[in-house]
Amino acid sequence: MSQQKTLSFIEERVLQKLCEKDKELEMINPKNKELEVRIEQITMEDGACKQPAKCSEYMIAALIYIIK
Repeated sequence: MSQQKTLSFIEERVLQKLCEKDKELEMINPKNKELEVRIEQITMEDGACKQPAKCSEYMIAALIYIIK
């Protein structure tokens, strides 16, 4: 009987830990989604900043070529 009680106790603790982990995941998933959206925004902003800089770079290269 003692062995069965021990197994029952262990099973109960494992189920409790699984429930705790499920709750943690429920809290983490929305935050993860927020971070994914923010990464996309920053990536787009980065591209928007690099575009004018690249155009200026080409313009300078063209002007230097013309001057020579």
